[in-house]
Amino acid sequence: MAAALVVALTLWLSRPPESLAAEIVTHVNGEPDSWQQTQPVSADRLDAVLRKSGVKLGQGMQPVVYASSCWFRGHFVPHFVVMTKDGPVTVMILVNETVQAPQQFNEEGYSGLLVPARTGSVAVLSRAPMPLEQPAGDAVKALQSAN
Repeated sequence: MAAALVVALTLWLSRPPESLAAEIVTHVNGEPDSWQQTQPVSADRLDAVLRKSGVKLGQGMQPVVYASSCWFRGHFVPHFVVMTKDGPVTVMILVNETVQAPQQFNEEGYSGLLVPARTGSVAVLSRAPMPLEQPAGDAVKALQSAN
């Protein structure tokens, strides 16, 4: 019995970590109502989310219709849904996660893009195929203009 427990524990500890993209999709799947919002959030709500996450944003992002400060990989991160001309997209500001270059991904029916930012990275997801470079770029610019 002890040997089986040691083998099981060794296998569990040696499994590869879940990818950042997969964890983002899992998180977004946990907040399905976020995609249903259509009215811009109040400035007070947006400020509270940013303050709790320790992030500052300047001008440039599309209208934010959902804003939450979410626990993700050991930190509070801003999780937004913004309205683009092509439809809603989720934007997560991941100050504590770095990517070296833009990374596109498709996971569980989502299209996604991870892009580097001055501090950390930005993740953008859509439930429908659409270009994600513009909302990702807008979020990176908003981060840069606040610093």
